[in-house]
This record gives sequence, structure tokens and C-alpha cells, in this order.
Amino acid sequence: MMITRKHNIVVATIMMLTMAIISCTQSTNKSTRTIDEEPLSYDIIVADTMKFHLETQIVDGGYGYIIAVAGKKVISQTVIPVVEGRNHFQSPKDALKVGKLVLAKMASGEGLPSLTIDDLRNAGIVDQNGNLIKK
Repeated sequence: MMITRKHNIVVATIMMLTMAIISCTQSTNKSTRTIDEEPLSYDIIVADTMKFHLETQIVDGGYGYIIAVAGKKVISQTVIPVVEGRNHFQSPKDALKVGKLVLAKMASGEGLPSLTIDDLRNAGIVDQNGNLIKK
């Protein structure tokens, strides 16, 4: 009985964190950004034991992100995934938005998740035709 209750609490916590992360990625702020912006970071702890760290990074002509789990780097995303070509995120906020989506998938137990064009469309990175939105 006690194990089931703890399991339910952990599952509920992961679901709430996932929903919170996804809601944060739905921002519609489209102000102009410059390459001089500082990288951003974001931390999440799941069930008091698993620490996820997301940090944006400056890459050639734009931004990317790094995700670490329990202090070990597991993802270094230097280009926008799914989109054809070697395009970088236009702002640290865009990189953080997509990185948070990846974190939400990881925290829900997907391991190393993949993104879809719909994920990028919902995050405001690409338009309805799958083309990058210029900001």
C-alpha cells in the first residue's frame, strides 16, 4: 500500500512538472533578439533524486542547448532538430523553449526523446509549412 502511494505521488509530480514545462514553452513573445544575449539555464528535480539541467549555449551565428542529467551531459543540440539544414536557434529563449520540451519528455520517462515538426510548430520555431520563423 505504501509503495503504491509513493509511486502515485512520483507519477503525479512528474506529470505536473511536465505540464508546467510545456506551458512555459507556449510563450508568444516575439521580440527582436541579438546574438549578444546571455545564455539561459533551467534546472528541474524529479522525485527529489533526479536532477535535470538545461543550459543554452552560443554557437556559430545563433544558439543551441545542452542537457545534463545528474551532472552528466547527455544532449548537446547545436542545430534545430527536425528542420532540414544546419540552422541554429535565433535566441537563447527559443533554444530554452525547445530544450524545456525535451526535458519534459525525458522527465516523463522517454529517455532520449525525439522531437517532431509539430513540436517545433507548437513552440513557435517553424510555421505551418515547416519553415523557420524569422524573428
